[in-house]
Amino acid sequence: MPVQIVAETRLLRELFLAVCRDADVSVSQCAQNLLDLPVPALDAALGTSAKPDALASQPANSGKDLILFYSNADQERMVEELDTFRAQNPISPLVLVTNQSLTPQTEARMTQLVHAVFPENKPSDALVALLRVVGAGYRAFAPGAAEIPLSDDSAVTAPAMPAANPAAGAYSQQAAEIPTAAPTAQPIEHRLNDVQLSQRERTILQRLMFGASNKSIANDLGICEATVKVHLRTCFRKIGVQNRTQAAIWATEALGPPPPS
Repeated sequence: MPVQIVAETRLLRELFLAVCRDADVSVSQCAQNLLDLPVPALDAALGTSAKPDALASQPANSGKDLILFYSNADQERMVEELDTFRAQNPISPLVLVTNQSLTPQTEARMTQLVHAVFPENKPSDALVALLRVVGAGYRAFAPGAAEIPLSDDSAVTAPAMPAANPAAGAYSQQAAEIPTAAPTAQPIEHRLNDVQLSQRERTILQRLMFGASNKSIANDLGICEATVKVHLRTCFRKIGVQNRTQAAIWATEALGPPPPS
């Protein structure tokens, strides 16, 4: 999935561009503001016959590009900017990178506006892994943030974003059910020292970093899909995570990518 990079300064845009290129992640566009991005073709994506009047004069895209948005604005302004953007573009997956420590209220609101929140102090490898997970169709939040639980089924599910109102071009602000935040994660180094993983478990976790489904992992390893699910449940328990997205981010920081075959 191509990535559109949005950051206020040229330096930040070039840094994110370098990170994506180094990881072979395709970048389709860089912009200074969210509203500088082309408006997706809502009529095709949402099954409507025409765009709202407010969008009619804007250039169109498919809405399938993943948006990487960096913001160091205060939280009230950040939410306001995302609200305005979602009024025009309710469908594109969006990963927010921020240096802010979000309040529970802002955190809950972000689950309605973005597909993932990534802290600025995390390594670039973890960001790339998160982009791949979101690009595969999941919603996620980095460890330590409130997260909407994801299914551990093999199928990739579409992001459960609130529905748009095509007639008004508005992004729905219907309240979502927000679960209790998970306990603060332990440092990766400490958890890795305490974890005893088999080689097969390590291999499966590393496959998750690339958004692989249970079926594709089973095919690659020559085992049945049910066996993959058993291994994943064991891995989740051992590394102290609740779902495959948390496991993918954990694996990125703790294990690194698999060696070339």
